[in-house]
Amino acid sequence: MSKRTGFTLIELLVVIAIIALLLSIIVPALKEVKKAGKVIVCKSNLRQLTMGMRLYAEANNGKAPAFVHDPGDYWYFDIAPYLGSDKPSAKHTNLYLTMVYGHCFLAISSVSVIM
Repeated sequence: MSKRTGFTLIELLVVIAIIALLLSIIVPALKEVKKAGKVIVCKSNLRQLTMGMRLYAEANNGKAPAFVHDPGDYWYFDIAPYLGSDKPSAKHTNLYLTMVYGHCFLAISSVSVIM
């Protein structure tokens, strides 16, 4: 009588079932972590925009930047120097889009900005 080495079909199915069960537990948790990360990034972006506007207003007698939409002359160009840059970059454009189109407001139910 020869002795077989290897796994039976039942053993393989049990292992696959255990792996599937573990994945079904882990995947929702990872989605929550991803959502929490997006919320943190959005809050950070909004805080940075708020700080830039506040610094702009302090340097301009309490006046906020003009909210005009002339091609090539957007208000976020005015606050770029207060965000640590001489000229607007892709980062500032993303901050602008975050604020204008409300990508953060979809993920954050209440935004609290701490100055």
